Amino acid sequence: MKTIVLTGANGGIGFPLTKRLLELGNRVIAIDIVTDRLDELIKKQSEHLQVYNCDVRDEEALRNCIQEAYQKYQSIDIAVHSACNVIYKEFEKSDNDTFKTAFLVDFYGALYLTRSVIEIMKKQKVGQIYFSSSSCGVMGTPFQAAYGASKGAIESLAKCLDVEYSDWGISFHIIQPPITNTAASAGLDVPQHYKMDPQTVGYGLAERLINNKAYMMCYSAIDQFKMKYVYMKNIKQGHKIGKIIKKYRNKYKNNHPSHQEKI
Repeated sequence: MKTIVLTGANGGIGFPLTKRLLELGNRVIAIDIVTDRLDELIKKQSEHLQVYNCDVRDEEALRNCIQEAYQKYQSIDIAVHSACNVIYKEFEKSDNDTFKTAFLVDFYGALYLTRSVIEIMKKQKVGQIYFSSSSCGVMGTPFQAAYGASKGAIESLAKCLDVEYSDWGISFHIIQPPITNTAASAGLDVPQHYKMDPQTVGYGLAERLINNKAYMMCYSAIDQFKMKYVYMKNIKQGHKIGKIIKKYRNKYKNNHPSHQEKI
């Protein structure tokens, strides 16, 4: 049995990930700014599930939630930052606040989570910390500069901290989910068949998370193999996917003349 902290636990991927982790016999400290789905789940899993309504942009509140749960469970084995703020917007229409909004949730949320669990894990001399990334943070895609930049930042943060804390038995990892049919991807200009079922992704991540040793983890072995290619050929893949997004976006605008901007 592992004790797992998960931010964004109420979301499209986060909820099935939480549900499956519990089904596999783990304890979950579930954190999100909205907890309606989790509140239903806790009725059946009250012993092994702690739910906190918390904004990951609030470092003190996040730390307090984790400390309270730690007092109950006496361990934190895995921490996963799955909360995100997805922004689809042309660069010239993205002001500084657009970038700050993305970084506060995606990057600083990961940073605050790490600071909240690192002393606990150092005391244990073991632990794993995961940041949920995105392919756009590796290969670059159009109309996602703010989101992609925040994901690129956590990729670098994970690499640096993985080296820094290796002597403590603490490892850092990146989760690379596919494009998934969630509210977060609703504004992404790709055909619907490109989007995976969130339960399939969440369940797959849960089943691979517990025994994972790889730095980069995906929901399936096949997807992991594909993502390794993206890491090796990131710029080429970015232009390839970018053409699809631009073509689909232009088609949408032509069919919807009143359409201005999807954010």
